Amino acid sequence: MPQVYPGKLTLFRAEHQPLGIYPDPTLGWGDFISGELEIHEVPGHHGSIVAEPYVRKLADELSICIEKAQLMEKPAVENSQIAKSEQSELVTSSNL
Repeated sequence: MPQVYPGKLTLFRAEHQPLGIYPDPTLGWGDFISGELEIHEVPGHHGSIVAEPYVRKLADELSICIEKAQLMEKPAVENSQIAKSEQSELVTSSNL
């Protein structure tokens, strides 16, 4: 049995789904995550979103998501570095 993923998941789904498929916007992923599920609809159907002309929209959406994730990660890394620096200064000061 698969475990539930606790983090954020970004789903890129085709705008047009095959006939007869249960209209679940999460495509079943909602059952496997407990964190946020961000859904991006890409023009085309499942097999065509990775081909021209639809792949351009997929690439644009993916680029935006990567940039957003990097921006969110950057402050956490910077804060961690500042905390380490301050901790180091405290240790140095206490040794005086």
